Amino acid sequence: MVEPSSVHVLPVVPTTAPAKFDAWDASIRARCYALWASLAGRSAPRTVALLTAEMPEGSAAPSAPTVRRWASEGQWGNRADGEAWETRGKTMAHLREGWLMTLVLAQSALLDSLSGALDDLPPAVVAARLKACELALRVAERASLITFPLESEGVPSDSGESLSLTQRARRQRARMYERNAGG
Repeated sequence: MVEPSSVHVLPVVPTTAPAKFDAWDASIRARCYALWASLAGRSAPRTVALLTAEMPEGSAAPSAPTVRRWASEGQWGNRADGEAWETRGKTMAHLREGWLMTLVLAQSALLDSLSGALDDLPPAVVAARLKACELALRVAERASLITFPLESEGVPSDSGESLSLTQRARRQRARMYERNAGG
């Protein structure tokens, strides 16, 4: 039998230093901002979920608290607000184009559902996609969105040769006023 006084327990000392945390790649941070400011509606958990869905399976994604910290440190809210103000300068054609793309995406998802392309997905995912399509189509319908380009779009503007001198001067003053007011 071994006597208690003769046994010495040595503490285990690690032979290597612990690995330090490597910072996330700048492209991951940029993609998180893009998702956070748009599709995720400024929600860190939604941002992480959307990013995880985009990444290859088994890839690591930042956590929601990390995204919240980035948003706070990088003042993502102010940046997103500034970018939102920029949309006010968009023409009706740009806004209409965005809605057309949303309608095309909704139509594509509906056709996928009808053709059986969504059969392999879990029923909850299919239901969520179809609900999103329904909402996009309902918003388009209730907003009375014009989905077809106006006939005047894409047609070169009149050179002014058929206008009188007074009409051309009035048109030029209006153009200068719009340019000065906008910039």
